[in-house]
Amino acid sequence: MNFITYAVNKPQNFKKLKSVKQSFFGRGTDASVFLYNEKPNGLVHLILKLNDEYLIRTKLFSEYTSIPFDHYINVFFNLSSSTLFVEESLGAYLDVAIEYLQRAAKIQVERKKIALDTFIKLSEKYSGNSDIIRLEYLSKESDEEVTLEYTSMLKFENLKNDFEQIDFMIWRFNEFYASINMTGKVKVDNSQDEFLVKFLGELSNEI
Repeated sequence: MNFITYAVNKPQNFKKLKSVKQSFFGRGTDASVFLYNEKPNGLVHLILKLNDEYLIRTKLFSEYTSIPFDHYINVFFNLSSSTLFVEESLGAYLDVAIEYLQRAAKIQVERKKIALDTFIKLSEKYSGNSDIIRLEYLSKESDEEVTLEYTSMLKFENLKNDFEQIDFMIWRFNEFYASINMTGKVKVDNSQDEFLVKFLGELSNEI
């Protein structure tokens, strides 16, 4: 599952979404809360339902026929941090989702980049139970982009002083994978919900 990382100005306001009446069939607004689920690690899983329509017309008739359908976007946030993860989708859907979150929770949302120290802290946290299978960074010494495959934790530690910025990393946790791009794009294996929630929870605490 792919996410885009955002920062919010008043994370405590996310609690307002808990009291929003969940909508399963309503089509009166562009977006609504379909599911609100608090996880044991403090992460909240929110599913937004976006109302859209297929507009269909024939070759001979100019009038459109409207067929309603729903589009769902997964959102994760931590009530004790300012980090928000919104499932990557078409631009128009993301705009509607962000606008709804800002209005319903009375928050301001901004796209967030991932800092160098976040990559380092996560890698150190995962040392011993993960492998770094791809590392892309800007070298202080050569001022060039460097790409490494299957980097050991020892080598990563030795390279830390040469990092100007880490651009991209992929970790492997046994059969699960997770990757982070400095632009704030996060990809997490969602074949097991427990792993997805744990990784996003730890990431939200380190940003």
